[in-house]
Amino acid sequence: MPIGTSIVESLSERELQVLRVLAAGRQNGEIGDELSVALDTVKKHITHILEKLGARPHRRNGPPVSWVCFRKLPAIPPRRSTFG
Repeated sequence: MPIGTSIVESLSERELQVLRVLAAGRQNGEIGDELSVALDTVKKHITHILEKLGARPHRRNGPPVSWVCFRKLPAIPPRRSTFG
């Protein structure tokens, strides 16, 4: 099993959508616009994603931790359907 597979599998479908857009370099407001969700909802999803990764969602002298982590991720494939 590739590294990170279990983490990706632990994410909800919406968290995966947020992660894909975040990994593309979009900011929170842009993610909300693209996925048609409120900014607070985007922030909650990012917090949940970071918690599942064991990271802290805060800034320290540079870009947000989430941006640094997710920009380096390879493309996240869509989940395979379990229905035929």
